[in-house]
Amino acid sequence: MTKSTKWTVLPALLVICSMILSACGGPDATPTTGAGAAPTNTTAAAPAADTPTTAMAAPTNTAAAGAVMTPTQVMTGTTPAAGGSTGAVKFDPTAYKKNAIEPNATLRVSSWGDTSEQQVNRDALARFNQVYPDVKITYEPQPDNYQTKLLAEIKGGSQPDVFYVDPGTSYQLIPNGVLLDLTPALQETGRSKDDYFPSLITTFIGKDGKIYGLPKDFGSLALFYNTDMLAASGAPAPKDGWTQDDFHTFVQKSVQGSGQTQIYGFETDANIERWGAFAMANGAKIIDNNKCAINSQIGVDTLTWWYQMYKDKIATQASDVGAGWAGEALAKKRVASASEGGWMIPFLNDPKAAFGVKYDAVPLPVGKSGGKADLLFFNAWSASAKSKYPKAAAALALFLASRENEDAILQTGFALPTLVGMDNDPFFQGTGTVNKISKLIYQTASYGTPSYFGGVNDSQVKKSLNDASQRVFAGQQDPKAALDQACQEIDPLLTTP
Repeated sequence: MTKSTKWTVLPALLVICSMILSACGGPDATPTTGAGAAPTNTTAAAPAADTPTTAMAAPTNTAAAGAVMTPTQVMTGTTPAAGGSTGAVKFDPTAYKKNAIEPNATLRVSSWGDTSEQQVNRDALARFNQVYPDVKITYEPQPDNYQTKLLAEIKGGSQPDVFYVDPGTSYQLIPNGVLLDLTPALQETGRSKDDYFPSLITTFIGKDGKIYGLPKDFGSLALFYNTDMLAASGAPAPKDGWTQDDFHTFVQKSVQGSGQTQIYGFETDANIERWGAFAMANGAKIIDNNKCAINSQIGVDTLTWWYQMYKDKIATQASDVGAGWAGEALAKKRVASASEGGWMIPFLNDPKAAFGVKYDAVPLPVGKSGGKADLLFFNAWSASAKSKYPKAAAALALFLASRENEDAILQTGFALPTLVGMDNDPFFQGTGTVNKISKLIYQTASYGTPSYFGGVNDSQVKKSLNDASQRVFAGQQDPKAALDQACQEIDPLLTTP
C-alpha cells in the first residue's frame, strides 16, 4: 500500500477473501511485503493511491514464470481467508460452451500480480486446458513494471496473445487497433456485454461498439470498523443505509483517549479516491461533459467537511499515527474505522502479523439527498489483434472472464465476479466475515462509478486532484481555491486526444 502522496496506476484484482484490490498498487507499482506494510497488488482494480493490494493465502506456486502449461495440468486447491467460508470449487469442463478455434494453437499469456495472483491465473489456465486440451499456453507474469513492459512489447510487435488491460491503457490501445474484437466470439457462444455490469465493461467498448476486453474482477470501497472499539466507545453502530450525518456522529463518538495514544474515529486521506465517493453520493461529478466539475459547490462542500473532521481532530491521517496507510492505522488500533476495500481482509487476517483486530464493514453512507455512490476498481482480459491464433486467443479471453471460471475463483474467496446475477451464489450465502463483506462489495457494481476519470491522461488527472486535496490538508489553500486550480490543470488534459 502506499501513502496518499504516492500514486499508482492500475492494479489488477480485487480479492475479497484474498482480496487484492489494489489501491496502492498497480501494474507498475513496486510491491512491498511485511507486517505493517501495505499489501502488494495482486488482482484487482486499482483503488486509490492509498489502497493496499494484498493477496491472501493461495496455493504454493509450482510453475516458474514463463513455464509452459500442459493439458494434463489440473487445478490445485486454495486456502480460504480467515473469517469466511467457501463453497466447493466445482468445475465441469463438459458444461462449458466452447468456441471454434484453430488446431494446435500456441498462446502466450501475461499479467501482473504477486505469486498468489499468479497462482490464481495458473489454476484458471489449467481449467481452460480441460476445455481446450490441444492449446499450449505459456504464462509469462510480469510482477513489476507491467504496463511499461507491455507497451514496449506492443511497440516492438512482440506482445502476448492474451493479457491484462487496465482502463487507462485501454484508452490508448483500443483506438490504435491493438486489441482483438471479442464481439464475434461472444456471439458465437450466446454471450454478450449484457452479461457484465455496465459500469465495468463500458470502458472496454470502443466507439465502434465492439468489445475489446472483458472485465475479470473488481473492487470498491466500504467502511471497515473495529467492533471492539465500537463496543467500548458506545458510538452508534454503522449500518446499511446510514447517512453522512450518521457517519460523522459515529466518527466523533468513536474518539477515545488523548495525546499520543488517542484513538481517532476515522482515517481520512487527502485522496480523491476516498473523499470523491462521498462527494458523488452528494450529487457531485468529478468530470462532466469532458470538463472538470469537482469544483462545484457540492464538491467544495464535501472536501470542506472531509477536511474539517481532520481539523477537529476526530479523524487523522495514517502518517500522523506512524502508519503507512489506513489499513495499518486500523491494524495498530489508532483509528476506529477506515474507508477501504476487500484488500483489508487478508491484511487484517494475516496470521504472521497477528494484529488481533475484530472488525466488520458496511457500505459507505448515503449522501445528503439519499444518493448511493462508490468507486470501482477493475481490469480486463484482452487479446492481441496480431495473434497468430485469433480464435484461440478470443476463446481464452472469454473463458477467463466466464461465469464458470469466475465462479470457481469466487468459491476460493479470492476475487469478486464482474458478471451480473450472482447475488445468490453459495459463496455469498456464507455467514463468515469474508462472505458478508464480499457480497456487500459485489453489490456496489450496480451503482458504483469507475475510478477512472481522465481517459488516456487518467493518472495525471488523479494527481492534480490529489495534489489539490493535499494542499488543503497542508493548510496551503482553501478547498475552493485548491479545486479551482486542479480543474484548470485538468481541463487541457481532457481535450488531449
